[in-house]
Amino acid sequence: MTTRNSTRYVPGTAIMLDAMMDNPIVAGAAGLTLIAGGCVRMGNALVLILLMVLLLPLVGILSAIERERISPTLRPAFYCAVTAVTVFLFSLMIEGIARGSVENLGIYGPLLAVDSLVLCRTAEDSPYVTPREAFWEALGYAAVFAIIALPAALIREILGNGTLFGGFLGFGGFEALRSPFAGFIICGFALAAYRAVIVHRSNMEQRSSRSAEGGRRQ
Repeated sequence: MTTRNSTRYVPGTAIMLDAMMDNPIVAGAAGLTLIAGGCVRMGNALVLILLMVLLLPLVGILSAIERERISPTLRPAFYCAVTAVTVFLFSLMIEGIARGSVENLGIYGPLLAVDSLVLCRTAEDSPYVTPREAFWEALGYAAVFAIIALPAALIREILGNGTLFGGFLGFGGFEALRSPFAGFIICGFALAAYRAVIVHRSNMEQRSSRSAEGGRRQ
């Protein structure tokens, strides 16, 4: 029998989820292939983030509702079908509003349907959460994805393409920075910087807590 996850979920502060704060790689690295391959421009990053925001809560809530109702044998096929159809429909909707925005993602748009960050909640051994908790957890993961994707896309568009939101900046950029290899390196630095901020914040909170305890003892 699965046990309930002890993580606390606070509406409005999903970005502060314990799982995200303790190990952002869980949420960030799972989507690194999409970021390294697809986020060569800010427009691409914004479209991927929007798709994540639309897709992750849907999959999380569905997996929480149907918990153990679908055979483990059928679960992978079921969720791949659900995510594929959902990505297709959302892509059509976004493409209708901003023509060419999804097409510019190339293969990385469809790959979103089978990304591990999207399907992590559907695993048989994933901790039990309520639909509400799954919703806030999904938004938290989407936020971490955005935190890594946006600076990576910004650096690669400016230095790799010599543009910003499609506007020419006066130089041609470095082609090597547009490659997935460079994307993974930039993502690694972005993750390291994010982790450093989290560790610094945790240390500050611990020092503050110790100071408060010392004051009460005196």
